[in-house]
Amino acid sequence: RSDDFGEDVGPATPLSAARAMNAAAAEIAVLERELMKIKQQKAKWGADRKRSRGTDEEAEVMQRYVSWKSAVAPCIKHSAARIATLRKHQQSVQARVQSAG
Repeated sequence: RSDDFGEDVGPATPLSAARAMNAAAAEIAVLERELMKIKQQKAKWGADRKRSRGTDEEAEVMQRYVSWKSAVAPCIKHSAARIATLRKHQQSVQARVQSAG
């Protein structure tokens, strides 16, 4: 029997646990970097929106921001859910090691 990651759900060996934990940590790091880039882009959009207030370009900037926001929303949702799943996986691996140890 295996979990969602193809890992055996039986007692984990220290080596398999370390590999699973490292793989999850690496994926979490990648996802967190992606989310940070989105956060930085959102801050840039905020500055652009402030700068364009009261100008002819305000409506266009707002329309592009809304379009961008709707495009990245699924990415944010997926990344956050995946990070939560990976952290749960890390906890279950840790618990198997402790129960086997």
